[in-house]
Amino acid sequence: MRTLSIDDVERLVEPGYFERGVGYCDRGRVTETGRWRDRLVAEVLERDGDGHRVFLDVGERVRATCSCRSIRRTPFCTHAAAVLVAWSRDPRTFRRLSRNPERPAPAPVRSEDPEAVASLRRMLEEIGEAGLSHLGEERVAALRRLWGGLRTSGFRRLAGRVAEFAARPTPEALVDLVFAARGAQRASSEDPRHFGELRSTPPGKPIRELRLLQIHFGENHTADGFRVQSSHFFDLTSGEIFVETLLHPRRRTWDRKRSYADLDLHVREGRVHPGFSPRRLKLIDVVERPLGPEGYSGVVKASTSVTALRDRYGEWRREPLAPRSMEALVRTSGYLVRGGRLFLVDESGDLLPIECEGIPVRRIVRALAPGALHARLVFREGALRAEPLSTVREGGVIPWTGDPLS
Repeated sequence: MRTLSIDDVERLVEPGYFERGVGYCDRGRVTETGRWRDRLVAEVLERDGDGHRVFLDVGERVRATCSCRSIRRTPFCTHAAAVLVAWSRDPRTFRRLSRNPERPAPAPVRSEDPEAVASLRRMLEEIGEAGLSHLGEERVAALRRLWGGLRTSGFRRLAGRVAEFAARPTPEALVDLVFAARGAQRASSEDPRHFGELRSTPPGKPIRELRLLQIHFGENHTADGFRVQSSHFFDLTSGEIFVETLLHPRRRTWDRKRSYADLDLHVREGRVHPGFSPRRLKLIDVVERPLGPEGYSGVVKASTSVTALRDRYGEWRREPLAPRSMEALVRTSGYLVRGGRLFLVDESGDLLPIECEGIPVRRIVRALAPGALHARLVFREGALRAEPLSTVREGGVIPWTGDPLS
């Protein structure tokens, strides 16, 4: 039977599940261990005493089956990781079995009601026809009731977006919610037998041959208590901005999302979600290379002037479902303070107001460098304004908000 070292297990299992699996093993929760030919079985206990049955193939290819729901989301859940750690530490604790053990039955899929999403879509259509100015307390209360129904039906992420919209009903949040509800309803109508299960193919359209540089790494919180960490990328091939996000409950301990600072990512395979820029990206097969001597010069060269940006924003707002803000890179040659406000100055002398309320002064001073300003553009108080995210220059990225990249 194949033996595994702890390093082998760490390479097999996703980081968060690996650490929790080590903790389970250290606390003695791996019980009733056994082996038959190239198969392992064990019972892994939870804190409340309930157990999950784990079945592992450890032949040429390591595969796991568990009676928990987490195994639907990852090849190796916490319980499978705990058994693998126990096997790597001392295979002698696994007694020999006289017959082939039965594979554990998978946990039942939660009963998810697609009608809850259909109700949300009908309500959003009514809101769109009446306009946000007519969104009264009665409609907001109905949205909050629908939020509870969506959570009960298993649509946790969609429920979080409903809570965000009910708390702050902006056109951007409405568009985001419409796209999310449409995608959830389409998924639920494809095949009811598989609804609620994790698909073998991630959602979105396949995309290949990207060359990405991370230009911002940030974190925010939703109204539903979730934490969202995101990496924003610039594609040197197409000039488009993409974003990779990681969402997890705010009140639980999770590993931080990985930052791709100072790496040149060559994407051989990925999937991109429909919608407006920056489109959400799922990285599948990526070759990581150290950033070359040219650094971020390609990003700076691809940035646009203030005048060209105003024209692009005008076209953006003509789209009926376009979000209120547009993410872009603006070429900078300097900055100007006038009337107590900060302005970006491009190479032709055009000015762009910068919204920097709430940003520490030390960060602002550090980020005032020539290069390209990565920002969200919004039209407010009769003028186009920039909400800065980071300054990109040939030597690296300087954050205005989020976490430092260098």
